[in-house]
Amino acid sequence: MTDQNNEIPTRTGSFRAAVRAGTTVTEYARAGSGQPLLLLLTDAIEPDSFAARVLAGVADHFRVIAPAQIPTKEDFATWLADFLDGLGLIQTSIVTEDRFGVPVLGFALLEPSRVDRLVILSDTAPETENLDGSLAAPAQGARPLLIVRRDGTFDAVITKVTRFLDRS
Repeated sequence: MTDQNNEIPTRTGSFRAAVRAGTTVTEYARAGSGQPLLLLLTDAIEPDSFAARVLAGVADHFRVIAPAQIPTKEDFATWLADFLDGLGLIQTSIVTEDRFGVPVLGFALLEPSRVDRLVILSDTAPETENLDGSLAAPAQGARPLLIVRRDGTFDAVITKVTRFLDRS
């Protein structure tokens, strides 16, 4: 199934679908191809938005799933677990923006086996370049975390994100 709507730019094509996530149906966009699979959690992807550009940039390297609507209430962790289950995903890497950073980080701490790597695109966080681009909590089962400031060039942000996600 190929999406003829050009709202989500990628070189490899894209499509929209829906999955039952617990008691709700969540629509999502899929772009890119191959492995690893990456979950992009961001506000609605509007043409020419930062999120659309990130989707296009990472879809050159990964298969990306981007939900159309993300709950921001206390049921976020349940919704995310149900969404991953609905997609048949045991574990995935996640890229998100500041707005969803704390809920996603909470999910990663509660469900460490479900999150391979976590990237937070931030407007205000400290730069992590001096720390080799990755931070990990000292707890057992912690996952690599990258916080990238969005104030650099777009190409530099995408390069940092893809290099971090490509590490095994």
